[in-house]
Amino acid sequence: WGEPSFEAVDYRYVAGAGADPLGDARELLLQIGPAAAAFRTLPEERRAEALARIETFIADHLVGGEVAYPAAAWIVSGSRASA
Repeated sequence: WGEPSFEAVDYRYVAGAGADPLGDARELLLQIGPAAAAFRTLPEERRAEALARIETFIADHLVGGEVAYPAAAWIVSGSRASA
C-alpha cells in the first residue's frame, strides 16, 4: 500500500430509538461492549444496582426520542503501491 490517508469522523452513535428508546439502548448495552461483559460477571446481588446506574446513564443521553452518544472513527484509505 502507498499514500495512506486518514480522515477523522465524529458522529452520533444512536443506541436506542423508536417506541422504547430507553429499552432499546438498555438491551444493546447489556448485549455488547464493555458494560455487557462487566454486567455478566457481576454477582446476582449487585446486578440491580448496576442496572439502575446503566439506566440513569442511558436516560441522561435521551434527546428527541433517541438515546445517542458522541462517537468517533477513522476512515483509512490507501492506494496500491506501484511495482
